[in-house]
Amino acid sequence: MDHLAASINGLRLGDPIIHGLARRIQIQELVALNGRIPISFDEKNGLPIGTRHRCLLVGECDTIVHAFAPLRFHFWSKIPTQDRDVLIELLKDNFILDTTMPSIKKFLNNCMMKRYREFKYAMSSHFLKFHTTEEARGNPFGNISPGNWSSLCDLFSAENIKNRCDPSRAFKASRVWLRRTHINQAIQNVPRVGDNASFRQNAIKIIGTCSNH
Repeated sequence: MDHLAASINGLRLGDPIIHGLARRIQIQELVALNGRIPISFDEKNGLPIGTRHRCLLVGECDTIVHAFAPLRFHFWSKIPTQDRDVLIELLKDNFILDTTMPSIKKFLNNCMMKRYREFKYAMSSHFLKFHTTEEARGNPFGNISPGNWSSLCDLFSAENIKNRCDPSRAFKASRVWLRRTHINQAIQNVPRVGDNASFRQNAIKIIGTCSNH
């Protein structure tokens, strides 16, 4: 695990890392008073029961990802399974969870995957604010250590070069954008024949079907 959250000195009050640490303090205070927090899951939708407990659990997933997730991987799914399992098991420090249940494991994995994606996106966006890799290297994101941030800058720089050198990616992205634009324009141009709402709806369905070919 190549990243560990440190102090909050120098971070802005609105920084998500500060909110994560504040959540961790709140959870630890609850655990100190009442013991680990039991989490029950709805068998039908696979979600934690109770809004407050769900928020606490999701917040803890966010904190663990920010504090311990290895950041050198492009995607959460690329992190070795055993490392992802270690992160999920860390939740048991403060929560009572049956991580042997496939539905519960799936929820926790998806939750951390989303947090990992958002975290990497935030760091990548911060990197892109600077004109050069060296300039970005001198302005670490949040409380990422200079060494880890330097490695991430190399990663983001390589990703940007790859995207620029792969014309198929740009073509696919522009094709999707053009398709959506044409669909929206076509829908706007569907005539309103009196108050015949069904005619307009059928026309829109036809446009949507044709756009997939």
